[in-house]
Amino acid sequence: FLYAGARSLIVSHWSAETTSAMKITNQLIEGMAADPRQGPARALQQVKKNFIDSNAEQWSSHPMFWAAFFVFVR
Repeated sequence: FLYAGARSLIVSHWSAETTSAMKITNQLIEGMAADPRQGPARALQQVKKNFIDSNAEQWSSHPMFWAAFFVFVR
């Protein structure tokens, strides 16, 4: 992806649970679209904070569901 011109990648340290990975990705894209000035790292930070603070789904605050993701910037 970097050789193809991507400026950054969202990467996982380990195999992520499917539902949380999908929600993190969707929220990340929505957050970046809502405020294009913030970079992907700041947007991911906000998504992780939302997961930690979320009471909607009891499991979502556990680090297993959100801690694997990081931003690799070229």
